[in-house]
Amino acid sequence: GVISSTEVSANTFSLILKNTGDILSSTDSSTWSLAAEKTFTCSDTQCESLVTSEQNSSTIELSFSANANVLTLNSVLCQSADDSFSTDCGGETAESWDIAHYLSECGATLPGLCLLYKEKDAADTEYQVLPVSINDFDHQWGTRYLDMDITVVDKTGVIQSVAKEADATTEEQVADAFVFVMRTGPGGLNNSSAGTLTYDSVEFDCAANNQCDAVDAAIDEADADNVRVLLLQAEVDNSEESAEIRILDLICDANAQAFESDCMSGRDDVFWSLQ
Repeated sequence: GVISSTEVSANTFSLILKNTGDILSSTDSSTWSLAAEKTFTCSDTQCESLVTSEQNSSTIELSFSANANVLTLNSVLCQSADDSFSTDCGGETAESWDIAHYLSECGATLPGLCLLYKEKDAADTEYQVLPVSINDFDHQWGTRYLDMDITVVDKTGVIQSVAKEADATTEEQVADAFVFVMRTGPGGLNNSSAGTLTYDSVEFDCAANNQCDAVDAAIDEADADNVRVLLLQAEVDNSEESAEIRILDLICDANAQAFESDCMSGRDDVFWSLQ
C-alpha cells in the first residue's frame, strides 16, 4: 500500500509504495494502473523498475504529475528492499554526535539560536550549527552531551531531521566560558531591560559583569539596512534550579557582511555563517 505521499508542487507529488502488487498493476508492457483507478505509461527503464518491485515486493518511490485528470509518471526516485529502504532511499543514517553545552546564532533568514554538534571523534574546533532540533532531546545550557546515538535524515545534502536514539553521557561545563553569536534584526536582539538580554526566548544576564551598556551600544548601531552581529563570551551557572547565563564580554561586533572577516578571522571557536 501507500506508505507516504509528498506534495512537491500544486501538480507534482511523490508516492512511496510498499508491496506494490497490492496497488500497482500492469495492463500491458508500458501501461500501469494505480489503485485500479488511474492509468499511466512508463519508459522502458521505468517499467523494468516497476516490474522488479512487483516481483520482489520491494518498496519504491515514484514521482508523478497530474494535469487535466491525466496522471504522468515523471521518474522512479528510488527502489529498495523494505527493510533497507529508509537507509538506501530515505537518506537515513545512524551517527554518534557530541552536542555543545551552549547554543549559538543559526545564521538563517530570521535570528534564532541553534544547537552545535560534531562527530564524536572530531576536534572541538569542528562543531557545526545544526539547522533543526533533535527529536526527543531537551538541551540544558551548561551541559555537554557526549556520544549521543542519533538518526539523521539527509536526502538533499541538507539535514532535514534528527532523532535521538539513546541517551548521551553528560558532562557539566559550568566553569567553561564559551563564545557565541547573536544578531539584530526582526525577532533578533534588542536593548537590555533590567539587566537582562532576551534572545530567542532565552534570557542572558548582562548586568553581573557590567556588559549591558556595551551590548546596547552595539545594538544601537543597527538599523533596517545594517544588521549587527555580535560575538559574546558567556558562562553558565547551574547551581540554582534553572541555569543562569551570564555575559562576560562583548568581544566584537560588525555588520552581517563584515562579521566573518572582522570578528571570526584567526579564531577556531566561532561557528557561524549567514545563509
